[in-house]
Amino acid sequence: IAHDFNNLIAGILGHTQLLLIEAPEEQREGLAVIEQAARDGRHMVERIQQFTRAQQPEDHEMVDLNTIINDVIKLIRPRWRSRPASTMIQTRIEKGQIPLIYGSPFALREVLTNVVLNATDAMPKGGILTIRTEQVDDDVIMEVSDTGIGMDEETQIRMWEPFFSTKGEHGTGLGLSMTHAIVVQHHGGRVAVQSEVGAGSTISLVFPIPRPE
Repeated sequence: IAHDFNNLIAGILGHTQLLLIEAPEEQREGLAVIEQAARDGRHMVERIQQFTRAQQPEDHEMVDLNTIINDVIKLIRPRWRSRPASTMIQTRIEKGQIPLIYGSPFALREVLTNVVLNATDAMPKGGILTIRTEQVDDDVIMEVSDTGIGMDEETQIRMWEPFFSTKGEHGTGLGLSMTHAIVVQHHGGRVAVQSEVGAGSTISLVFPIPRPE
């Protein structure tokens, strides 16, 4: 369906751009509105496709979440270094003795990257980011905490919804919804949030420990 919509939008956009080349001045404003609407429609289809791809299962294997943390920190650390000194992010990594879980390394890196970047964005004046892992009963828990601006109750309720964002034009509203889908639907896990306005947030990602067959 998305492919068909893309073809329709491409046709509208292409013909509109051709008309704009030779259109008289009094028609150009209306054609420009159509062109922008077509561009917006194309971006919307792309966002829906991204969300749909996140809901498709990945190849699973035994994964060490502590290794996932190492991978993600290496990826994101250069971004932190580009921040002004007054807004630097301090990191605290507290790795527990945890068993392997069954999952997709690619998808789990995407999950942690999304959560860490959201935590970073919540600390515009700098702060402390803590990532912790531990085993509790039959689960492995990975927690990401920040000392940022925190969230009100409504935001905590809606944060996992597709296309919900508090970042305005800078946010797609897909990162955390894809995170929720990957953890819950693909890994049989759970997500939880604790937050207070002005006091930071903690996102908990809970994964079941595989049972011996």
